[in-house]
Amino acid sequence: MNEEIKIENQISIVVPTYKSENFIFKTLNSINKKIKVVIIENSNDKNLGKRLKKKYKNCKVYFKKNKGFG
Repeated sequence: MNEEIKIENQISIVVPTYKSENFIFKTLNSINKKIKVVIIENSNDKNLGKRLKKKYKNCKVYFKKNKGFG
């Protein structure tokens, strides 16, 4: 049986970040739009979250209290 592999159902990318607005848009532009991206923003920048959700429909943005990356 010849099955087509759907990349959007196979891969998710999780991006932990803290106030990295300068880099996050470049990162998301380099990712296939069919791949689900989960962004964990460790700041409380709700405006960044709104802009990301508006521009990148494949993204989910979650805000967490900053406890560091470790």
